[in-house]
Amino acid sequence: MLWFLFFITPFFTTIILDYWVATDLLALGTALLAGAWMQYITPPEKNPNSWILLVLFFIPIFIHLVIQDTPNPWGLVKYSIYITAIFLIFRMSQASSHEWIQSTSWLALLAITGNVYALTGVMNNFNIFPEDQASLFALWSFFPDFAGPLLQRNLATLFLLIVVISLWVKSIRDAWDKRWLVASVLPCAIILISNSRSAMLFLILLVIVLFVLHPKKKSCLLHLSAVLSVSLLIAFQWHEVLQSMQQSVTLLGSRLTETGVSARLNIWYSSWLMFMDHPWIGVGSGNLGSYFADYQGQSLALHPEWIEMDTMTPWSHNIMLQHLAEAGLLGGAFIFLLIGIIVRRIYHILKTPNPIQHPSFSAVLIVSLLLLHGLISISLLQGFFLALFGLYLAALFPCSVETRSSPQTITSALYVLPAFYLLLIAYQYIHTQANIRAVFDDNPDSSRFIAAVAPAIDNPWQARVGLAYLFVNMDLTHAPAHQWVNLYPYLYEYWLLCQEPWGLKRLILQAHLADNSLSEIHLAKQYRKKFPKNVWNKQLLHHIQVGHQKHEALEME
Repeated sequence: MLWFLFFITPFFTTIILDYWVATDLLALGTALLAGAWMQYITPPEKNPNSWILLVLFFIPIFIHLVIQDTPNPWGLVKYSIYITAIFLIFRMSQASSHEWIQSTSWLALLAITGNVYALTGVMNNFNIFPEDQASLFALWSFFPDFAGPLLQRNLATLFLLIVVISLWVKSIRDAWDKRWLVASVLPCAIILISNSRSAMLFLILLVIVLFVLHPKKKSCLLHLSAVLSVSLLIAFQWHEVLQSMQQSVTLLGSRLTETGVSARLNIWYSSWLMFMDHPWIGVGSGNLGSYFADYQGQSLALHPEWIEMDTMTPWSHNIMLQHLAEAGLLGGAFIFLLIGIIVRRIYHILKTPNPIQHPSFSAVLIVSLLLLHGLISISLLQGFFLALFGLYLAALFPCSVETRSSPQTITSALYVLPAFYLLLIAYQYIHTQANIRAVFDDNPDSSRFIAAVAPAIDNPWQARVGLAYLFVNMDLTHAPAHQWVNLYPYLYEYWLLCQEPWGLKRLILQAHLADNSLSEIHLAKQYRKKFPKNVWNKQLLHHIQVGHQKHEALEME
């Protein structure tokens, strides 16, 4: 029941500005509750060695908090909470998850959830629920591409791949039980019609792996081909219907012909440059966005062909580069050691005579899938998939059950506290943003608007969101220049918390509009000092030296 609640948490992400964090908090809190119950029923043996990796992860974070002047210290705390939650899920479920993920109950839950997610994506694309920006749940608004409750094509199809892997392995072990194959048809159809390049390539890779490992290759090819053929026919039929409805829909498989790697290369190279300049302890976990603008300037200067793919992002789209850039060699040691341990375990399982029948085989495929996906996307920086990673990692490294004479109810109850903390934060997060939406059209100077926005600005979990609501509202209401200038403290804080130079750029623009040349020069010096190699610096330097006196316009990209 608790894991069922975990799977439906994305359905309860309301129409708020930052739904990703809300989904993460709900998912992690519920997964921690499920892990706490598993810990109580089948407590794992104590294993002090498992804490070594967590300590290794915390070393650079401790150094940054104590010694370094980190632009966004809350980023360090937030990511530490995420990783600690995953470690607790891993440890609490380590004695029972390998049996649990093979149970009929778990697989039935996955089958039902996967098909519900798939049907949700279908209903979204076929406008069964009309688009309504003011609707209660984010699920029913402006998210095409069959994304379903996870709201993003690549993440939605990643979850459906986990479902498909589990059902196919179960069918193989049960002498090709057709029920599990039928249950996988609809998720497969969504993977195909979503045109997610990563999902389609991983689906093909899964078929190849099962074909190579299965002792009866003809039977394997026949059954899997049947499922894929039916799924493709369904996807093709949906595609034709959408076209007849005159909806914009991408041709099946057309995105496979697009390389689409320029944005990734830009992000990866910028992250690598960041690591090379901060090789020992990095820039701080959760702080990549604080430095990204400057290093993207270097990246685009060296590779002008990527200029159309410039972006602002707090993620490297690669877990190894993310840890190298944010935590240096110590962070690299953490992630490389973790991956090395996992690869070694997978290698030993695949060497067994019939690896498909191994109790941890599903975990082998799913952990591998999550790691590979994490090398090209942001999935392993999202709480929903981190929780699943912790559960399946526990199944990959099972341990014995602790022997104890009597239930330790009080001790076990302590494991529930982290779950309650995250669930409380999630409630506050959603409730506060719902209050802001109710006053969004009010005047930013009104007491009603300020009373709703202030709690978000003062809360480190959602300061970025509260300030974003404030600034978007002021943009839409065409607030005068003096109002922007009066918000200097908030704008400066927004620049830090948003981890991007936009806030500082905004200050420069408002000083320009107010004809306040002294402030403009002062702020421009701050910008050039913080982002000395950014591509905008040359234009800015020319403007404060010559352009402002000649009343030239100041353009900001």
